[in-house]
Amino acid sequence: MCGYEGRFHAYGAPLRFDALCPRCRSVERHRLFALWLRDQGHRFVAADVLHFAPEPGVATLVQPYCHTYTTADAAAPDADRRLDLEQLDLADASYDYVICSHVLEHVGDDEQALRELHRVTRPGGAAILLVPLVEGWETTFEDPGVTDPAQRELMFGQSDHVRMYGHDFRDRVCKAGFVLDEYVATEPEVSRHALFRGETIFVAERVS
Repeated sequence: MCGYEGRFHAYGAPLRFDALCPRCRSVERHRLFALWLRDQGHRFVAADVLHFAPEPGVATLVQPYCHTYTTADAAAPDADRRLDLEQLDLADASYDYVICSHVLEHVGDDEQALRELHRVTRPGGAAILLVPLVEGWETTFEDPGVTDPAQRELMFGQSDHVRMYGHDFRDRVCKAGFVLDEYVATEPEVSRHALFRGETIFVAERVS
C-alpha cells in the first residue's frame, strides 16, 4: 500500500474528502483491506481463493499470497469464472477463502447468496465480506418496488444497489451458518490512511 498523500480532494457520491488516493487510486475500503491483509495475509498462504468482482488494486495485493487465485463475476468478460452468486456452479467446499467486497448490495436475494458462499467455503476457511452499512440502523432498508435508477441512487447510494444494510447484516451472515469476526477502521489508522471511520471487514468463518 502506498503512502497516502491526498488532502482535501473530494470524490464519490456523495462527495467524500480524501476518499481517493491520488497516487494509487485506492478508496477507503481498499486501504482498509490492505491493512487487514498486512495483519491477516498469512491466512491466504497456500490457500485456494475465489474473488468476486475483483477490484484491480485489491487483486494485486491478494494474489501473491495464494496457492490458487480465481476471479469471478456475473458478467465481466475478463473474469476467470462467470458465476451467479445466488446459484454458484461450484462443488461444495471448493475454496478456502472467498472475497466478496461491495457485491451483496447488488444481489436480489442476498440471503441465498450468503448460503451459497457458506456452501462453497471449506471448513476452517472464511468469506471476507464488505458492504455499505449504516450502523445506526437496526434493520436493513430494501424496497423491491424501487426500480428507477435515480431513486435507487437516492435511497441506496448507487443506481444498481438494491439495499442499504443496517446492523442486522450480522444476523444475515450468521443465519447462513457463519461465525463472525470483525476488523474495524479505528484510529490512528483512520487518520493515517484516510479511512472511513468505523468501516468494517466482516470475516465470516465456516467452522464446520
